Amino acid sequence: MADETPHAEICVYDNNSSDGTAEIAKTADAIVRHEYKQGKGNVVRSMFREIDVDCYIMVDRDNT
Repeated sequence: MADETPHAEICVYDNNSSDGTAEIAKTADAIVRHEYKQGKGNVVRSMFREIDVDCYIMVDRDNT
């Protein structure tokens, strides 16, 4: 994704994953944030509260 959008700031929210999501994202120079309250709704609320941008693109990696 970073190759296609070189000026974008990519933030990854790790919601208690057990597959190494945070570590993988860090190696790709993404900003990693953690939401410890389980559930997508908690992640979305945190994202809107913590990140001030003009456009949000949300992609679920776990096929949900």
